[in-house]
Amino acid sequence: MQAIKAIYDGKEFKLLEPIPVKGKYIVAITFIEPADNCQHGLLKYANIFNEDDVESIEKIIEERKEFSFGRDNVL
Repeated sequence: MQAIKAIYDGKEFKLLEPIPVKGKYIVAITFIEPADNCQHGLLKYANIFNEDDVESIEKIIEERKEFSFGRDNVL
C-alpha cells in the first residue's frame, strides 16, 4: 500500500507528491481534516517541515496575531 498527500479544493484533488505506482489501482481516499487555514495546510502537507517545525511556526504565527502596527491597526 502506498500513500500520497493531496489537497481537495471542493472540486478536484491537487497532488502534493508524485504518484509512486504505475497502472490501474483501487484507491481509498481519506479526508483527514479541513484545510481552512491555508498556512497550516501548506506547512503540514508540503513535506518541508517536520511536525515539531510546524508546531513552532504555528506558535510564532499565533503570537504575531497580536502584533500592533500602530494605535488602531492590529494585525
